[in-house]
Amino acid sequence: MLVHALLPVLLVVLHTVAIGQLRTRLCKSESDSLYRSLVLIAPVSIALSAALILAIGLPLQEAGLSLGNPKAGLFVVGILGIPFALLTAGAVFLIPREHLQSLTTYAGGDTSYVFRRLFAWILVGPVEELLFRAFLQGALSRGLSGSLGPLEYSTLIAASVFALIHLGNVLAGKESMQHFVFQLPGRFAAGLIFGYSFQVGKSILYPIFLHNLQDGLNLEVLGWRIKRIQLAAHHVKSD
Repeated sequence: MLVHALLPVLLVVLHTVAIGQLRTRLCKSESDSLYRSLVLIAPVSIALSAALILAIGLPLQEAGLSLGNPKAGLFVVGILGIPFALLTAGAVFLIPREHLQSLTTYAGGDTSYVFRRLFAWILVGPVEELLFRAFLQGALSRGLSGSLGPLEYSTLIAASVFALIHLGNVLAGKESMQHFVFQLPGRFAAGLIFGYSFQVGKSILYPIFLHNLQDGLNLEVLGWRIKRIQLAAHHVKSD
């Protein structure tokens, strides 16, 4: 049972490291290069997740590549997912101003924000949910039985890995350790909601929708707040 749990987690870590190295090679010094590189490597990440699903022989239905149970999935989306996305978007206003400096990369530097919006509103869901839910949670559910309340162990483990894997952002200099710790509970909660929608909805469609919605809203608010602060600082210098 332990091997069944550790192997998928190890494969997720290796996947993340490989994609991170590729992103580093593509990422240049321009402020919008992060999202340009993310958009460019999104098909690679999706293909690699699909290859992992096929490599371990996970049936497509267990990976959530179907409509699943729309009634249950949409219930979680409406009752938990959308309210949580709105709550986390509002929580962006609680980030201390001194921590925002380390997040300017995530605000996107391109004038039209095309790459940021393309990734956040469309691509981030398929990229991350195919890995963490379709592959990881799907694989864990095959080897682990049991639950803690309404949450299966596979859902809890996948959510934990999803939250902790963001430590790579700190190692890559994309965010501070303080911000990682600040974001950790929210990321874990998001992973639980994404995972629960996958658990009961039996489809990857529900966590993909919720992930796109949450990241899209959060980055729109973050970009707006950072822009306001930068404009205020510019006016002060001009005066």
